[in-house]
Amino acid sequence: MGIQKMLEFLEAAVGAPYVYGGTGKLCTPDYRRARAAQYPAMAGNIRKFCPVLSGKTASCGRCKYKGRPAYDCAQLVKAAFKAAGVLMPSGATSQWKAKAAWAYQGRITGAAARHVCVLFRQEADGKTMAHAGISLGNGFVIDARGHAVGVIKSRLTAYPWTHMAVPRGFPVPDALVGKEPESPAPQQPLPAPDVHSLRLAVGDRGQMVRLLQTQLIRLGYPLPRYGADGIYGRETACAVVAFQKVTGLLDDGTAGPDTMKRLFPKLEPKAQDNLQSDEEYALSFTM
Repeated sequence: MGIQKMLEFLEAAVGAPYVYGGTGKLCTPDYRRARAAQYPAMAGNIRKFCPVLSGKTASCGRCKYKGRPAYDCAQLVKAAFKAAGVLMPSGATSQWKAKAAWAYQGRITGAAARHVCVLFRQEADGKTMAHAGISLGNGFVIDARGHAVGVIKSRLTAYPWTHMAVPRGFPVPDALVGKEPESPAPQQPLPAPDVHSLRLAVGDRGQMVRLLQTQLIRLGYPLPRYGADGIYGRETACAVVAFQKVTGLLDDGTAGPDTMKRLFPKLEPKAQDNLQSDEEYALSFTM
């Protein structure tokens, strides 16, 4: 299988735009209009990050995405496999369910950082794969992260991946050969704090900072250097500022009540009873 061709394709794709439903066609205002019409629920973000459709400019002349193909996360994975001569379905969940394509599937392990494989983030429902990307086997991942950042290359630890799948024909880590995926040990449910009343700032540490960082990463504001380490440093503050600018909030880099309310819409009481980790807690909020 053409692993090298896949990796070359992915490296060349870094910097391309993310458009929900994007299949690799050139990013133009007309293409974005068509995707916005096809996916009304995502129309706001599809238009917001286009300088023409957002009303910032009259043409694509200086747009950084001019002449670049547009992808969403699963279509980038599909295109990368196509470059390697392998056909994959569309949609992250459909890709995960394509059992014949995988030599190994299971919860993510440390082997994901050392081997080329496909990574997934599973929603709290335990069924839906909400995001997909490809580990380069060197500690980095390339994925179409979201409308705000496009296709990026970041450290594997900078995003809350939950599952991994090794394609057939790819080297399978020795530790996974012939083994069934192990289920993670059950953890005590986390308490459900009132995140809307929090005020987090540079210098703060702990579980709530890590929760904030996990949600920022999930929403497309990467923390490539330190990831969700539970320390509110300059990188986290810059990501908060980026989120505040996009949402029209005061961009002071402090995650106060107004910012937290936008980051975390109200959590249904029933969902609070079944949270198993910081990542699942963050993922239980829906935008």
